[in-house]
Order: sequence, then C-alpha cells, then structure tokens
Amino acid sequence: MGSARVNVNGGITAPLLPPQLNEKKPVADPAFDPDSILGGYSVLTKSMIGSGMLGMAYAGCQWGFVMGILACFVTAGITYFTVYVLGVMAMEYMSASTGELSFFNVAKFVSPKTSWLIDLGVAVKAFGASVAYIQIVGSLMAEVILQGFSLSIDRQTIKYIVQIILVVLLAPTVYCKSITATKAVNMFGIANLAYLALLSVVYAQPSWDNVTIWPLSASGLFSRLPVFIFCFSCQQNLYKVCNELRYPTLGKLEKMGMWTVLSGLIIYTTVMIFPYMTFGKDVDSNFLHNLPLESYPVKLGYIAASLSLGINIPLAMHPCRNSITVLWFKGEVPTDRLKERTFR
Repeated sequence: MGSARVNVNGGITAPLLPPQLNEKKPVADPAFDPDSILGGYSVLTKSMIGSGMLGMAYAGCQWGFVMGILACFVTAGITYFTVYVLGVMAMEYMSASTGELSFFNVAKFVSPKTSWLIDLGVAVKAFGASVAYIQIVGSLMAEVILQGFSLSIDRQTIKYIVQIILVVLLAPTVYCKSITATKAVNMFGIANLAYLALLSVVYAQPSWDNVTIWPLSASGLFSRLPVFIFCFSCQQNLYKVCNELRYPTLGKLEKMGMWTVLSGLIIYTTVMIFPYMTFGKDVDSNFLHNLPLESYPVKLGYIAASLSLGINIPLAMHPCRNSITVLWFKGEVPTDRLKERTFR
C-alpha cells in the first residue's frame, strides 16, 4: 500500500482513493462469518427487491421479450460492478481511518466540495421510496379488505387508515441503531417475495402468441426505463452494512453483492416473464391485478406483498436518516448520545 497501489483479489489494481488513504495495510481476511454475512445479505436483498417487482411484467411488455430480459441482466451486472467498486473504496477508507464509513466521508477525499451531493441524493431517493411503499401497501390492503368484508367505508378511507397504522407500527424500527438487526424480519420479507414469484408461475398460462420480441414503442421503452434502473438499487445500504460487519473485508462484500444480485435477477425475471407470457399486452402495471382476487392464494399474495413492502420502509428510512445525520454533522458523527439523539 505504501507504493500507492493495491491489489484486490486480482481485480482493480490501482487505488480508487487518494494516496493519503493508502498508507496503512488492511488486516488479513478473518474466518468466514456466516451470521454477519447473512444479515448483510438480507438487508441488501430486501432493500433491492421492493415494489418494482410488481411492475416488471408491464415493463417487459413495453420493452419486448428480448430487450426486457437483456435489460435485467445488464442492470444486474452494473449493480454488481458498482457494489464491487464501492467495496474497494470502503476497504481503502477503513484501512486508513477510524471514522465512520459513509458516502460523505469517502467522497470528500475525491471531491470535497461536492461530497454532500451523494448523501443528499440518497436521502431524497430513500425518502421518496418510503412514501411510495406506504402508498402501495395502503392500496393493496384496501383491495383485500373490501373484497373480503362487506364494509360501508369507501376505499380511500380504508387506504388512509391502513397507511396510518403502518406508519405508527414501523416508526420505532426506523430509529434502530443497527440495520442488520432486522435480519429475521428481512428473511421473512424475502420469503414473501419468493411466494409472489411462485404465484406468478402457478397462475401462468404462457404462450408465445402473447409476447412481442421487440419494444412496443419508443415512448413505452423510455417510460419504463426507471423500473429497470431502480429495481436493482441496493447500494444505499452497503456502507451501513459494512460498518456493522464484525470483520469487514472485500471478499464478504463481494459475496453479499453476488448473492443479492442473483436473488434479484431470479425473482425479477420470473415475475416479468410468466405474467407477460400469460396476459400479453393486457398485463397490468401491477401483475397481481391480473390474478383473481377471489382466490385465497391471491389474497394471500396481496397480503404477502403488503408485508414485504412494509418491511422495506425501515430499510429505506435507515439510509435516509443516516445521510441526514452525516450531512448535519459534516461527516463527523458524534459518539455522545446526547448530541446524537436528534437523529439516532
């Protein structure tokens, strides 16, 4: 490291951060730590797979069968590459600094004047995602409640009630210090995602006559582009996970990134291909709307989707809160609980 070069598992050989962060030698890779890796995997995977999976079939319809699958693989590859690069930078920073790993603290060595932009972007994006999750959960549960019970309350009122209950129940989890402590809940959410993918297969009657090979239109292609871009988004929680690893190493971050991207790729392609090949151009922007709600497995699917998206809210608010904290303290987050209490 003293020669201003670093070799990371035969990959990137030149340091990504300035020489002042390449003076210390990183510690050797300790023993395999399955608990912390599983916790990190659960956070990244659940952060990645959210409401986007419900609209993948419609996005695939607009992009065409070939372009839709290709877009999934390309965005998955880009995500893994960015996780790897962020991991390299994290190891270089942590090997030479005792400060908390954050986008702000890493970016200030590359571009001090604009280091705040990354955390600002993370905070805005994460807060927007949280609001979207609350809206979708309210809509899904309102449909299930109205279909299952004879109520005189209108749909919008039920939606608001569900949203208020959801916010009240999940508000305490947003203030948990450790994000990997949500491992069990995250794995439950991932199981719900697997159920939704299975549901899309069980109710499928695929036919090549229902699909188009190429995009339907240029407007449809560009309007659905954000679905593919954001569906593999998990990088906002990578540094938070890295801070909580008992023995952080690039190898562990690589493993978590690889397993996360593969999980997302399997689930996304499944919920894109089967509903699209079944309903064709009639596939809804939420593929659950194409399934018979009077069926109990589909009702359970609505509930599973609501629970899964509800679990995503704390995972989105954690990086939002963390980025606001980092910006407020300009990267130097105090360890004094009295000073930190405002955000933590």
